[in-house]
Amino acid sequence: MENSNKQFDPLLKKIEDISTISIELWRLKTIQKGIDIGSTIISKSISFIFLFLGIVFLSIGVAIYIGSLLPNMYYGFGIVALFYLFIFVVLTAFGSSIKKCLANNLTKVFFN
Repeated sequence: MENSNKQFDPLLKKIEDISTISIELWRLKTIQKGIDIGSTIISKSISFIFLFLGIVFLSIGVAIYIGSLLPNMYYGFGIVALFYLFIFVVLTAFGSSIKKCLANNLTKVFFN
């Protein structure tokens, strides 16, 4: 009986090595996917911050310019505010399709 156990020892050792390597590979792939997702989130966030700041300053400039063309300066700010209100209404109306598109893109990023 002891002899048969010695015959299976190399096989058991190889199975143990393969399972250890498989677990390590899975762990490394998971870490790599987390790094990819984290770096994507950070780079997109930084881009969004600069885009937001650019839009704010551009909006102020456009509002001042429109206000200078009209009798009162605040008319320009009111027109720019109405423009953003219109965009809000359009985004609210099409919110479900935008949500689906974002979910599909995030799924592609996560599973690729």
